[in-house]
Amino acid sequence: MLDGVWVDRQEIYTDGCRLDGGQGSGWSAVVILDGKIDTILSGVCRGRMFLTNSHRVELFAIYRALTSVGDYPTTVYTDSLSFVRTISMSNCMRVASEYKDADLWRQIIKIKSKKNVMFRFVRSKSGNIYHDLAHFHAREVIKNKTVGLNV
Repeated sequence: MLDGVWVDRQEIYTDGCRLDGGQGSGWSAVVILDGKIDTILSGVCRGRMFLTNSHRVELFAIYRALTSVGDYPTTVYTDSLSFVRTISMSNCMRVASEYKDADLWRQIIKIKSKKNVMFRFVRSKSGNIYHDLAHFHAREVIKNKTVGLNV
């Protein structure tokens, strides 16, 4: 229940972005409650994530979204096919432990074990308005440096 209203479903569209030329990295998540945009989360990456790869930023967007929303049945959409394939494996913890960003994988897997969450692939630049919106905000937050997180 959200402010006295039952929430049947929650969808999250995430994107992480790394701009060339040392401009940094940004992430965004568009949260949809019962078919309507509820929240847009976004931030620039600082500290050790400032010059990271785009895959880690994508994982961070997923992590931040899942830690920022309620415990409703959730579907997370990401344009990282490798993430969706790995998280769907029964031995995803073992497989993910071999990745450079195993720390984020462990946190996401821990959240997944506690929440009713599914992960789905959405093709980047396919015309999905929610994913396009997440992509736009991930890029814009880098350019404007309006929101920051130290991680």
